[in-house]
Amino acid sequence: MKKVLSLVLVVMVLAATFALAASAMVGDGYHNYGEIANVERKSIRLDATKEAAYDKATPIAINYASTKNFETGEKHPWGPRENGEPVASGTAYVVYDTQYIWVYVEVIDSTLNTKAPSALESKYTEDSVEILVDWTNEGLNIADKTPYQSRVSHEGYISARLGQSGTTMQGTAEQGSTNPVNWLQGTAKHTDKGYDCEFRIEIPSEEDLGAKIGDRISFLLMINDYDSTGALGTRIMVSSDPVNGANQWSVTKIGNIGFNYAPYTGDNSMVPVIASVVAIVAAVAVGTVVVISLRRRVTSK
Repeated sequence: MKKVLSLVLVVMVLAATFALAASAMVGDGYHNYGEIANVERKSIRLDATKEAAYDKATPIAINYASTKNFETGEKHPWGPRENGEPVASGTAYVVYDTQYIWVYVEVIDSTLNTKAPSALESKYTEDSVEILVDWTNEGLNIADKTPYQSRVSHEGYISARLGQSGTTMQGTAEQGSTNPVNWLQGTAKHTDKGYDCEFRIEIPSEEDLGAKIGDRISFLLMINDYDSTGALGTRIMVSSDPVNGANQWSVTKIGNIGFNYAPYTGDNSMVPVIASVVAIVAAVAVGTVVVISLRRRVTSK
């Protein structure tokens, strides 16, 4: 009987371990950002102010970088610029409600010397933050559908693309844009350390997306840190992804984040804990069934 009980304990421990490990698997070679916190609708306003709702988010560091000189094509590893300027870095906070994903980014950048000619001419050659989202988490690149590429400059100007081969959209209809961004709003403010910017990205319907939204979505944050030397200057791409870095701006290689999208029903901060408890209870139940079955066999003999 002791051998039977020992075997049962081993089965229970292995089952529990497997259940917990399986719940944490997101795929080898990809960064796991964890989970996006669910917040109550209307708990955030788009005003470049970090509201209390963002406190539910796990901070995401944006500090993995490389540089590229667009005049020579030369790339450089992480480090300060040749002119001695430190590299920009940042911290992001990501939450979502029943309609939008909200992202607040605090950027440390000692020099903000790039300016767009106007709100309708902003692009990656200005100091800015970009976000790439593949709602399917399958590496799909559907023209004018997915991934969503969003950008907010340090001046608060927005630009975006749908699909990496899609047409660049700039500004809003209210700003007079003939190709406005309808699913993104953004704003920014300068701070004593650099700038803060805020994104409001509309969550698409599966019908509009033309694909199923995943329980996890592919996700990447990147800071464009630009100097003003030369015609195009030198861009340092500072990424949130420590696995694939800043050079991989490819939807098939970016990390992913948990996105259990559902209408808001209350605080979900205990969801991971509850999931773990459920997994352990299930493992114990399996072990109990094994014990009863083995006992019956021993008794019958």
